[in-house]
This record gives sequence, C-alpha cells and structure tokens, in this order.
Amino acid sequence: MPFVHSVHALVVGQATPDDAQQVTTREAVDVLLARPVVALGVVLLTWIVTRIARGLLRRGVRRVAARSVSHPNSFWRVRVQRVFGETPELAEKRRRQRIDAISRMAGHLFSLIAWVVAFIVVLHVMQADLVPVLTSAGFIGAGLAIGGQHAVKDLIAGVGILVEDRFGVGDRIVIETPTGREVDGVVEYVGAFSTRLSSGDSTFHFSNGKLEHVRNLSQNPVTTAIQVPLPDDAHTCDHERVADAVSFAVSQAAGDRSLTGMVLVDDVRAAVRTSADGEPHLAVEVRTAQPLTGTQADRLHRVAARAYERMPVVASGTPAGGRARPGHRPRPSNADDDRS
Repeated sequence: MPFVHSVHALVVGQATPDDAQQVTTREAVDVLLARPVVALGVVLLTWIVTRIARGLLRRGVRRVAARSVSHPNSFWRVRVQRVFGETPELAEKRRRQRIDAISRMAGHLFSLIAWVVAFIVVLHVMQADLVPVLTSAGFIGAGLAIGGQHAVKDLIAGVGILVEDRFGVGDRIVIETPTGREVDGVVEYVGAFSTRLSSGDSTFHFSNGKLEHVRNLSQNPVTTAIQVPLPDDAHTCDHERVADAVSFAVSQAAGDRSLTGMVLVDDVRAAVRTSADGEPHLAVEVRTAQPLTGTQADRLHRVAARAYERMPVVASGTPAGGRARPGHRPRPSNADDDRS
C-alpha cells in the first residue's frame, strides 16, 4: 500500500520527495483524522447498541414469560410451584431471577457478536489488509472451537436449565456425579456456564454440561402410603372418627425431633379399608416435600397404630364410657405423647 507507506514515512520523518508528492493534504487528513474518527464512532455506536439491546432483550424475555401463562404450549415453561413453604413474594423474586439470568445470557451473546462485527468494520475503515487478519482469526477460531467445546456445551445446557425451569435459586436438588456419588444441597446460583450448590459446610461448583441427572425435591411432592393392620373387630368402629384422629396424630408428629426433615405438603389422609382377603387395615396417605426415609416411615407407622389403639371408641359412634355426641370429633389423648 504505497499511500499508507508514504504517510508513515512523513510521520516518522523519513519521507522521500516521491513520498511527499504522493500525499496530499486531503489524503493526510483522511488518514490521520477522518478514518480514526469513523472507527471511534463505530466503537461508540456498538457500545450504545449493546446497551439498548440488553434492555430490549430483558423486556422481550419478560413478555415471553408473561405470555406463557396464557399459552401453555409456549417454549417458555411456566415456573412450577415449589413445595418448601414458598411464599408469593419469594416465588416472584425467584421468577425475576430466572428472567434476569436469561436476559443477561442473551445480552452477553448479542454483545459478543456485535463486537466481533465492529472489529471487522474498524479494520475495513482503517483499510487494513483483512487477509492475514481473517487467516489468523480462522486459526484462532479453530483452536477456540476445539478448546472451548465444553464451554459451548455448558452454555447451551445453561440456557436449557433456565428456559425449561429444571431448577432455580433456592431449590433443593440432588445431583448424581459421574462417579456415582449423589450431592444433596440448595441451589445458590445458576449461571451461563456453571451452577453453585450449597451442601452443609461445603459449596460445590458444577459445570452445566455435567448436570445430566438431577432430582429436584422442591417442585413436586412425594406421596407415601402407609398401611397399618387392624384387628378383626375394627369394622364396628366409627371409621370417620378413626380417620380424623389418626390424621390429626400424624400431622402433629411432623414436629417431632425424629421427623424434623419431613415437610408436609397437604393434609394427611386416612381411612379404614378392607383388603381382598377381608382383613381390615388403616390406610394413611402422606404427601411430603421429599421422599421419606425408612426411619421416618416406621415412625409414622407407629404413630398411626398408637393413635388407633388409644382411640376412645369401641363401637360405631359410641365412645368408651358414654354415648356419642353429635358432631363430636375426638382427638387422640396421646397427641402430646406421640410428639415426644
């Protein structure tokens, strides 16, 4: 490029008479002032566009999230209600966190594309030779594609986690690691590339691409059925009063020290039923935020059996030692004992 060489020679003071003749005042102004100003304008315009685009993307994501409530078939999954006593304020806060996370992710991706385009435009404005630049960019891009394939996988997985609402900040999840170990903890942060999980005294950082098997314990309750065998004369009891007393006893047992990890989601259901062979049994249905352990299930089994044994009812509607009162719904006399 003889013109650029001539300008460079004039700037460093090594110009020849031929160089001076080749460079006019207009061309010098174009090289030293006009082109840098245009390049600076491109950079400034790109910065403004990226800032505006982030706001528009945030509005767009919010509108899509709002429309998904009335359009169930939308690709945006409506947020599932959590079961750990989530208040409306906390649900709204987590919904906004999810929208902001996706907005930031989309904004970063748009900014990356915009700045790459701006870089190429600046090189073109400065009339730089794009052949070596693009060649170098090709080699660099190939290297980044090979070395950054895991980052791309993490990014795509992060988008899927947020859009499909697999889990969010505050959810209790169980992650199965590649070694087969299960990590149980509370989600503290969901980013574009990684997820931070708090478990006891430790904090785990997982790449989103590695989260293939995840159990969310905060979305759907778990139903556990407990059967308590009853004596043959159970048919003579008032089944409704027995069910009420057992349900009350099991509900109160949720505050025991041995059942502190059990969170009831719905009312406890109990009923006296007869099996296929004619044997009566007490069927208790408990819905909890997470699966019950064997110890917890055994504890509830004992509570239900003890509540039936101490029911002051020996015949249908007839309490021990007197007549049944209309509308009377007795509570088990051992309610306080069962909580010890």
